[in-house]
Amino acid sequence: QYDNGASVFNFYDNFAGTTLPSGWTATNTIGYILNDGISITSGSVYTNLAIFPSLNNILEGDVAITSATALNFAGLSQSNTNAPTSGNTGSTAEILYLTNTTTSINYVVYSSDGTSASYNLQNDLALFTPTVNQYYIISSYVSPTTIGEMSNYNILATATGTFNTNQYIVLGYFMGATAGTISITPMSLHYVRTRAYPPNGVMPIAVAGSVN
Repeated sequence: QYDNGASVFNFYDNFAGTTLPSGWTATNTIGYILNDGISITSGSVYTNLAIFPSLNNILEGDVAITSATALNFAGLSQSNTNAPTSGNTGSTAEILYLTNTTTSINYVVYSSDGTSASYNLQNDLALFTPTVNQYYIISSYVSPTTIGEMSNYNILATATGTFNTNQYIVLGYFMGATAGTISITPMSLHYVRTRAYPPNGVMPIAVAGSVN
């Protein structure tokens, strides 16, 4: 009732209520549940339109893995297509996402700048091992020359390249619109949002009524 995130952030959704909000599509109608937040067990939920109008944006979600059994990739992704290809075979420019591997519960990242049909910047790079049912602020950001991944606002990894704009958001299985009904490591999100990437990655600090 008192959540004003939509008035604060460039893009914000807390999946309030019990129906999928306008602007999102699910690849499996029984693969997700909404109850003031969203839980996904199969397929993906993705934005119908590109979200980022420019670079220097951060994608964030308050995410928890809800089972100790690791199935297929599950995470929070951004790509300039709503149907990223496996292995980035389409070479569709940068694909950034945090996900669980199929062998253990471990957040990893893959990314590309679109110059080759591969994840040429970060390829199955391990970031951290989450505690089941514990929520983490998972973030990825894009500037004109840098991408990076964070957990609870701490930078875990970065890479350099040249990047494009207008990414879609994909929740769950990374292949978005083509994810079908594939079972994933179950995950829950309280919200997903985008915000501006601060200059040099440093948030301003308010001191004595001023901003430094």
